[in-house]
Formats: sequence, C-alpha cells, structure tokens
Amino acid sequence: MFSSSRAYHGMKRILFQPFDMKKWFLLGFGAWLGQLLERKTFNLSGDSNLNFSDSNLVSGDSQSESNFESLYEILSGWLQNHIGIVITVASLGLLIIVSLYVALVWVRSRGKFVFLDGVMRNRCLIKSPWQTFREQGNSLCLWTLGLVAVCLGLFLLIASFSGWYVWDIIQRAEWTSKNIVSIVGLGVPLLMMAVVYAYINMMLEHFIVPLMYRDRITATEAWKFFLPLHRKLFGSFVLFVLWVFLLRLCFAFMVMVIGFATCCVGFALLALPYISVVILLPIYVYFRLLGVNFMRQCGADFDFLALEGPPKPDQV
Repeated sequence: MFSSSRAYHGMKRILFQPFDMKKWFLLGFGAWLGQLLERKTFNLSGDSNLNFSDSNLVSGDSQSESNFESLYEILSGWLQNHIGIVITVASLGLLIIVSLYVALVWVRSRGKFVFLDGVMRNRCLIKSPWQTFREQGNSLCLWTLGLVAVCLGLFLLIASFSGWYVWDIIQRAEWTSKNIVSIVGLGVPLLMMAVVYAYINMMLEHFIVPLMYRDRITATEAWKFFLPLHRKLFGSFVLFVLWVFLLRLCFAFMVMVIGFATCCVGFALLALPYISVVILLPIYVYFRLLGVNFMRQCGADFDFLALEGPPKPDQV
C-alpha cells in the first residue's frame, strides 16, 4: 500500500536520519504515555505451584469434600454476619479501581497528542504539547470513557441474559443439540460488540486524533467531520483495518522470533514498561504515520502531514 511505504520512509527519517538516542527516549516517553492501558503482556514462565496431579484433588475423597464444606459454611456465616463491612470494603475497592482507571485514561489521552506532535513535527517536546492540547486531550478522555461505559453496559446486559439462560439449562440438565446451539449463539452478540468496539477504537486512534490535533477541535466535532468521508469510503476503511491487523500479527511474530533468538533476553526487556516502548519505537512511529498517510489519499482536507516542519532541537 502507498500509505505503508510512506509511513516506513517517514519512520526512517524521524528516527534514523540522524539517529539520536536522546530523541528516542523523549519520543518514546510520549509514546509510552499514549499507550497506557493498551499494552499486552504474556506470562511465559508458568506457575510451578499449581499441581493438578495432587491425589486429593483428583480422587475427591470424602475427607476433602468434608473440609471444603466446612470451610464454605464458615465463610458464608462470616459474610452474613459482616455484610456491612463486606459491602463497604467492596465499594471502596471499586471506587479506587474506577478512579485509577479514569486517571490513567486521562493521562493516556493527553499523551496521545504529545506523541502525535512529536511524530508530525519531528520534534521532542513534552511540556508544550501537553499544555497546548489540553482541551483536545480532555475531550478525548471524556469520549473514551463514554464509549467504554456504553459498551460495558451493553456487555453486562447481554451477559446477564446469557448467564440466566445458561443457568436455567444447567438447572434443568437439558443438554440437547438445540440448547447447545443456542448457548453458542449467545456469544455472537458479544463477539460482534467486541469487533465494533475495536473498529471504533481504530478509527479514533488513526483518524479522529489527528483531526483533533490539526484543527484544535473536540472529539465530537472531529467525528462529525470524519463520518461523511467514512460513509463514502467505508470499504477502504475496512480494508485499512484488516491491513493494520495483518501488520500487527507480522510484527508480533517478528518480536517473538527475536525474543527466542536472544534466549528470552528480549522478552525480559519487553517486560519493562517504558524501556519496551523505546525498543519498539520504530513500530509505534510507523503505525502512528500509517493512518495519517492513508488519509492523504482522501484529498487536501485530510493532508495532516502539511503540518510537518524541519527537525528542531530537542526540548522537554
């Protein structure tokens, strides 16, 4: 694809012409901020403490069952006698988790504009774009939280209905082929919702954020500007999403090969939150430029790269 080639050459120009380690660390910091809550980690070590071959677990002797029932009765009784404490602690825990999540989404939203500014203008500013695009970052944060809330509500609604239906079948022990097909079919809405959510996030990351950056507008205004083009070129955007998905698979495979080739030393480095982003910075810059270059083919109104300027001294 034309946009893939342009993104690759843009990545080379930004990171390797010339190569500057300080620039990598500063630009990598912006990329790290913009990727909070989005990175995936894999546990390759396994857990040697889980021994499923224990004879007590497999045999199911009466002594083990009796101990389990006694423990269950003790815990149930304690929970019933201290229900107020349980509800209070659970509520506080939930409040802390939600507050932490909202704070991280806010930092990530602001960080996306820090990283985008560094890529678009080939510079390493942190403080300036953080302050300049405060309104856009806050708007992106609110829009993201709203999208998550709607999707979570729909998920809980569908999951509750599905759980009730499956539990009813379990209680009646009616494992007919019709019921099994129905249970499998209940997962289709959840799968479709996950696909739609991923697609919206892809549009948001690759097209809406650059629009907000260029025109200094809110997320809602950017969507209003973008949706007519999306309806007109829907097939092209679907192909773009599939192409990005394929590229990510290829890069993931390449990272795994390098990790094993270095006797898992590469995996150890990739487990470090900030350092891993600096190591993989060419991939982050490439994907950041991919959507921007794709939009250039849609006309002058979507040529975001017109903002690019000559390399400037690194500043913080």
